[in-house]
Amino acid sequence: LQKALESVARQRAADVSGPWIIEVAPARYELAETIRIRPEHTGDGPTAGLTIRSAGPTKPVLSGGRRVTGWQPSTTRPGVWTTVLPEART
Repeated sequence: LQKALESVARQRAADVSGPWIIEVAPARYELAETIRIRPEHTGDGPTAGLTIRSAGPTKPVLSGGRRVTGWQPSTTRPGVWTTVLPEART
């Protein structure tokens, strides 16, 4: 998505008229950083406008979190599941 926004900004800077539509394929996108939509993406005046929408009937998911895997039932506490996050170890 960020690359598509950068492409829109480049085209706007080159005076290619809009409005612009970015279609996002249905999938789960785990984002490493915040998506920033700025004035250079949206423009102003009669050619202003930016729409970000799904490319299909199923909606994409933009997630700022991360997937935690490796869950296992606790061997000492019934009904409790645990996992190891290496970066959280001290």
